[in-house]
Amino acid sequence: MGFSVLEKPTSDSEPKILHFGTCSLPQTVLAYGSYPFCYVNAALEIQSHVISLVQLHKPDVIVIEETNLGRNRYSQKMLEFIHCVVAQWLSVNFSGRTVYISSSVWRQKLGLQMTKDDKKRNSNINKIKKQSKDENGKIDLKKFNQLKKTSGFRGKVTQKHIALRYVDTVYGIKLKSKDNDQADAICLALAFFMGATPCDGM
Repeated sequence: MGFSVLEKPTSDSEPKILHFGTCSLPQTVLAYGSYPFCYVNAALEIQSHVISLVQLHKPDVIVIEETNLGRNRYSQKMLEFIHCVVAQWLSVNFSGRTVYISSSVWRQKLGLQMTKDDKKRNSNINKIKKQSKDENGKIDLKKFNQLKKTSGFRGKVTQKHIALRYVDTVYGIKLKSKDNDQADAICLALAFFMGATPCDGM
């Protein structure tokens, strides 16, 4: 789970990044006890990181990305548990403002869209996938990787890549693909400062 701490600018300059990183579990969720209570224990572990950050930086506003429907139900479950225990702690211990902003809203506010080159690259990757299918319609990974290497295309451009590129452009911070959650957290905070509309729960 990515986080960022930004300070509101006093002029027209971009908000200053004070701290950013990732709150992660040192072990798998199932290592935290028997199911389903391992999810509670794991969520409380992340909650402790969040509490430390709040106590360290004493923010005026906490901005959280609204959850999206994910493909992996257990990853989604973990995220919802984290949101629950964090919200529970904030409701009792945090006197500032807490808002949720959906990913589509903050991306739109920052103008994060694919370029023509991005779309062309993705189109070429789709063509390579079609060329890599065997007689049963399944992708031959060996052939797919060979064609990708020959064409010079590494893979599809996603929303995550666009956020990484934005953070690099605005702040000169070159995050790796595996750190995309950190880029999202920075972009989320920036969008809030720019007036992104918070969710109302409806």
